[in-house]
Amino acid sequence: MKSSIKFKKLDDVNTSNVLSLLKKNNYVVVNGLFNKTEISKALQKIKSKIKKINDHPAMGEKPSAILKNYSKFVLGGKMNSWDYKPRCLRVMYNPIWDKDIYDVRKLFIRLAQFRNIIQGYEKNFAIKNIEKNLWTASRIQHYPTGGGFFSKHKDIVLNTVTSKAKIKKFLQIILLLTSKGKDFRNGGAFIIDKNKKKIDLEKFAKAGSILLYNGTSMHGVDEIDPEKKFSSFSNLGRYVMMASLYKFFNKDKNYNEFKKYFKN
Repeated sequence: MKSSIKFKKLDDVNTSNVLSLLKKNNYVVVNGLFNKTEISKALQKIKSKIKKINDHPAMGEKPSAILKNYSKFVLGGKMNSWDYKPRCLRVMYNPIWDKDIYDVRKLFIRLAQFRNIIQGYEKNFAIKNIEKNLWTASRIQHYPTGGGFFSKHKDIVLNTVTSKAKIKKFLQIILLLTSKGKDFRNGGAFIIDKNKKKIDLEKFAKAGSILLYNGTSMHGVDEIDPEKKFSSFSNLGRYVMMASLYKFFNKDKNYNEFKKYFKN
């Protein structure tokens, strides 16, 4: 694979090499930082929770809602009328300072540390608390069997918000919890490269791999096993973890309610 790199541990991560590959190929697959056993264990724990999850509506929550464990099923594209991007997935916010209901805190912290290394921050920046008005929006995304998807798009709006928040580099960093060919057969993440060629990223990347790409590149998630029956209560499909830096909206009137979670 032309854009793959492997590291045994975080201290071995060579940011220059990763960013060089990213610039050359628009994406990078990073292997070695997460092992199969811990990923399999995490996936089984998450899947055991799906049928009991109380999903909220796709839109309308207050900014403070996702500062604690919060799940919503996102269907359609009306969440942001100025940035219409149809999708079908479940998003499970699991902030590092709240209860570790999925037993994945260690994975989130490692993923966030990798993000910090790549983006030029101190290793533990904004992971367990809010720093420089930024926090780690650690979350799991579930694309259900039967058509879970995210339409082809560029993260233009998020890129603008990121720039205003003074985040150093705007990159999408995604940890795969599932493998194409094992957990699902059809669909998965793709990117359009500089030659306008569509690349099936999950043809190369497997559970435990980190997908890294520039969010301003055209990308998306093709329908997951659309030939199968769809159910929002099914725990089958594609799962990923993300630990992005989000701007903290400290004007939210519920801010004080969540102070108790910080710096745990």
